[in-house]
Amino acid sequence: MYQLSWFKEAVTEYQKLDGSQKLQIKKGIARITERGMQAGKPLVKKKYDLSMCREIKMRRLGLRIVFKQNNQAIQIIDIVCVGKRSDEAVYEQAAKLLGLLS
Repeated sequence: MYQLSWFKEAVTEYQKLDGSQKLQIKKGIARITERGMQAGKPLVKKKYDLSMCREIKMRRLGLRIVFKQNNQAIQIIDIVCVGKRSDEAVYEQAAKLLGLLS
């Protein structure tokens, strides 16, 4: 079982979601807690180098969870961001939070 560490921005975005959206995010988080970096799929986007990240999509609600292995400990997964899938905004936010954009 993996421990989770949330970026503060991910917590803020999660708190903005409605009840049904939070329920789906909780299911995705449970998968990450259980499977670690085996959950979701690799995140390879041409516009942003997020190759160190993975994502879980909630297609029905249009949500994504972007997460990565914590640099300090193998058993800790960082939840980088939670957000809507529209216009790749969640990827841009993840790139900013990871220091890949200025």
